[in-house]
Amino acid sequence: MSDNAVCSIDGCDKPRYGRYRLCSMHRSRLDRTGSTGPVGPLVPPLSERFWPRVDTTGECWLWSGPVSQHGYGILGVDGERTDAHRVAYALSKGPITAGQVIRHSCDTPRCVRPAHLLEGSQRDNIIDMGTRDRHPNYHPRAVREEIIRRQLAGERVCDIARDLGVKYTMAHAVVHRSRHAAD
Repeated sequence: MSDNAVCSIDGCDKPRYGRYRLCSMHRSRLDRTGSTGPVGPLVPPLSERFWPRVDTTGECWLWSGPVSQHGYGILGVDGERTDAHRVAYALSKGPITAGQVIRHSCDTPRCVRPAHLLEGSQRDNIIDMGTRDRHPNYHPRAVREEIIRRQLAGERVCDIARDLGVKYTMAHAVVHRSRHAAD
């Protein structure tokens, strides 16, 4: 192929087409962007995509983008589905330590306000959920102690569970664990 038949952009040796003396890639780039130069990032930086989707008018800053079936904000980051509260934490406070979760001090799944987000272990998260009565199988120590006290006094576990408003299976597990702990 002669020099006249290749793209006029330095370093490009693809065949040229038409009066612009450009290959199809550079011609397409010219039509799309108005320039034959390198194309910048196709996806804007994460912070530019994230913060405009946050409603900061209330005490909690609520994610207005897609939400998971459990009520947590979600978005795509590097081709992966990511929780919005984890992105907010990373953008505002830095990288998340491996193996750690991001907990909400406000118990609002859509909240992404950095002041409401805490890094911690999954155990910390479960304890938080239990002390705030949000975990279906965990109840505060006082409830567990009441179940054991009443069972030792001779009450049936099903009656105790009904009176305290907990699941029978949870009350039974508390009694079962307390028997093994006494051994």
